[in-house]
Amino acid sequence: MNEVEMDFENTYRLLIENLPQRIFQKDSNSVYLDCNQNFADAINLPKDQIIGKTDFDFFEKEIAEKYRSDDKRVLDSGKIENIEEILFQNGEEIPIKTTKIPITDKNGNKVGLLGLF
Repeated sequence: MNEVEMDFENTYRLLIENLPQRIFQKDSNSVYLDCNQNFADAINLPKDQIIGKTDFDFFEKEIAEKYRSDDKRVLDSGKIENIEEILFQNGEEIPIKTTKIPITDKNGNKVGLLGLF
């Protein structure tokens, strides 16, 4: 990685970690690739226990299936989608609005998604 790429990576990480939103990135199979600390705090796990896992590792089956269905719909359509849903935190149901954004590579292939809530 050259110096410009390192500066961009550092700036990206600072931005993601300092935004108030809970942010995550998944691959095209809905496997978590990254998240900010706010997201990790929301599901009460350290970040290193989130990366490489899916929603089925953290949520009840019905909720995980809904999240996966939402991911698939966003990836299939290639369009940004705003979704109203429920977050389960500390045994409480919290209504939230999630934005899911498809991510494409330089060739236009859908490779995953970015989520913010």
